[in-house]
Amino acid sequence: MPVQRRVWLLPSALNGAVVVLHLAIILGGATWYRFFGLADELVLLLEQGSWLPHLLLLGLASTFAVWMCFALSAAGVLRPFWMLRPVLTMVTLLYLVRGLAGLAAPLFYLHPAMAVEGISYWIWSSLICVAAGLVHLNALVDTWDVLAAPVQR
Repeated sequence: MPVQRRVWLLPSALNGAVVVLHLAIILGGATWYRFFGLADELVLLLEQGSWLPHLLLLGLASTFAVWMCFALSAAGVLRPFWMLRPVLTMVTLLYLVRGLAGLAAPLFYLHPAMAVEGISYWIWSSLICVAAGLVHLNALVDTWDVLAAPVQR
């Protein structure tokens, strides 16, 4: 693995941790859904036997798993993926936009969803997204030119 690309190991580990967390919430059931601030409607559906909350979290976990694979590709651990720079740029922007919008939303947007999940959920999840976005941005800036070149094994 090229030394300069090792900076992508931290973003891939963060994405992997998010995958594990979402899977753990599914296994933890309604108690974990509540603890991590998921909407009461989803918890109620889960308690009524619906698979929809699990499918939603599996979809999120799958998305983060794909992002982890792209970061591992950028690190040189996996084979070079097609469209590596554009996808990693999009992932970085998604983390940053979600984080910054989530921090601003409770201040400017009086919607029932804010009361459902609670402001603490929005603040903590948004801070985590901003931190992950900054880690991705650092790796992206450090390896921008290198990501265009094929990985040397």
